[in-house]
Amino acid sequence: MPSVNTKGTDVWYASLRTWRADPDNPAVGEWRRTWRKTGVPASAPKEQAEKVAEAFQAAADKCAPTNPFRADIREFAQALESIWRAAGIAPPTVSISWREFSANFVAALDVAVRTRSGYVSQMNAFSAWLGRRADGMLWSLNHEDFEKYNQHLLKSGRSQSTARNHLVFLRDVLEDAFQRGIVARNPARLVKVTTTGGVQRLPFTVEETDAIAAYLDRTAQDEWKTAFLLGLCCGLRLSDAIGRRWADFDLQAGVLRLIPGKKARAGRVVTLPLAAPLLAHVRAQTPSGEWITPGLRKEANPSPRFSAIVESAGIAQEKGPERKGAGRSMRLKTFHALRHSLNTRLAAAGTEKSLRMLVSDHDDPRVSDRYTHGAVERLAVELAKVFPE
Repeated sequence: MPSVNTKGTDVWYASLRTWRADPDNPAVGEWRRTWRKTGVPASAPKEQAEKVAEAFQAAADKCAPTNPFRADIREFAQALESIWRAAGIAPPTVSISWREFSANFVAALDVAVRTRSGYVSQMNAFSAWLGRRADGMLWSLNHEDFEKYNQHLLKSGRSQSTARNHLVFLRDVLEDAFQRGIVARNPARLVKVTTTGGVQRLPFTVEETDAIAAYLDRTAQDEWKTAFLLGLCCGLRLSDAIGRRWADFDLQAGVLRLIPGKKARAGRVVTLPLAAPLLAHVRAQTPSGEWITPGLRKEANPSPRFSAIVESAGIAQEKGPERKGAGRSMRLKTFHALRHSLNTRLAAAGTEKSLRMLVSDHDDPRVSDRYTHGAVERLAVELAKVFPE
């Protein structure tokens, strides 16, 4: 049993039995007595210092190579917390593993089913790569882990774009842990990723988007028409388009207010003007619940449906180069290409870049800090040039 003594100071000290290994042979060593500060003031009861000393000794006992119950990093972290608690001090870290924290992180996100499925896939892929370390302390991960994982993805045949998306997800998880004080740094931010070499999607021409709109009208696919116009006229991603509530639309003011899914944790509300075709279409719809596209929200992966719509509208679907391994050929005219189409048309109309960024890249720090009413009005004027009544 350890003992405690103030040693004539203002704090309690613990006398411990600790293992001293031979520098030349870590398996060989001897037990020695040593003194360690408990952090408990001398004015506190002796019993409080003894609790800290016992926690110290429990951790020290597991350091000997002869101990069959030697601790891993998780056990030491838990022992560290018990020491702080015994001293009446709030632990500066939280004993939580990557697997536990990432699962809680994804569960708390307010995103569409398809988006959540993608995050779960990325979370599980990193957990599988970590192996047993996925159940170790979150703060034990370092930048080399993320660097090696990025290389692992590329070597396994994933595209640079896919590898980057995985790393962005990991950065977001660690950033959330950093903001909560669970880790002292975000090591994933130190990893540099290559963003070149990806497949560049092609914008739709005016004739092609007219053909898609006509096909949707002809087949009475109102929900898809709504999502399509939100992508074309507001530059929304598919998950954002099908995740809109009726309450997001101010039809009198002619604007849409939303928090883009990619930046949900920042909580920044984006205000976008509704172009004439979109405004007319939404006004013609009859609300039947909270969501504006309730049917599409139930689909786990609606992307292939849009690709089928494009082909049914008589538009030849070009594909990018075939990739080996886990990759695949990428269609060049997808729902995401509607964002490129809008940006291309605004640029051709002479719209300044800062306004184009409002709809094509909501998270650009140069323009997203403030979405002023003046900017929304000016963007509405520019959209009217592209989408006249």
